[in-house]
Amino acid sequence: MSRPMNVRHFVTLCSRAKAARRLPLHAWKALVAAPLFLALAACQTSQYVLPTAAERAGLEQSILAETEMLAAVPLTEAAIYPVLDALLAKHPDAYGSTFALDPAAVGSPLAPYAYRASGKIAHRSLASDSYDYPHQTWFSVPLKSGKTLWSEPYFDKGGGEVEMITFSAPVRKGGRIIGIITADIELQARQ
Repeated sequence: MSRPMNVRHFVTLCSRAKAARRLPLHAWKALVAAPLFLALAACQTSQYVLPTAAERAGLEQSILAETEMLAAVPLTEAAIYPVLDALLAKHPDAYGSTFALDPAAVGSPLAPYAYRASGKIAHRSLASDSYDYPHQTWFSVPLKSGKTLWSEPYFDKGGGEVEMITFSAPVRKGGRIIGIITADIELQARQ
């Protein structure tokens, strides 16, 4: 049985074809443009229902508003959880949220995570040896770039334990990034 080709596989195959044929750049662009656009369009019809642009924009604005408040909150689980709980109460479509601190900036790992479980908001720490949040894409990419990020769909093994996408935003204090706040959206299978 063959596997469906995703965009990454398609680009890899095209790169190999380009290298083998030694095409001029303009010919390469013409050769790849149409199939690449078709492959990207296929991503919109994934096996999951993704949030609309308006839903993403609303969540982004709300999360970005929280970054200023989080910069002023004491860096303890007891102080952070109420902020995350309020964010989830404000966004019933969000599955979970964390404020994961940069261990290099604050001295030790701390990543309180609030999430929905059995109709209630539950808490757990993502700062564990089994999860290693500083090396997760949702944390490391915005930490290095200083920019917000929407992840690709993924199964969050050891974290939320569901298929999700994550919006991540840096939290700055005194001009320095001290951590990343996230909002997770659980993905529902397309019917």
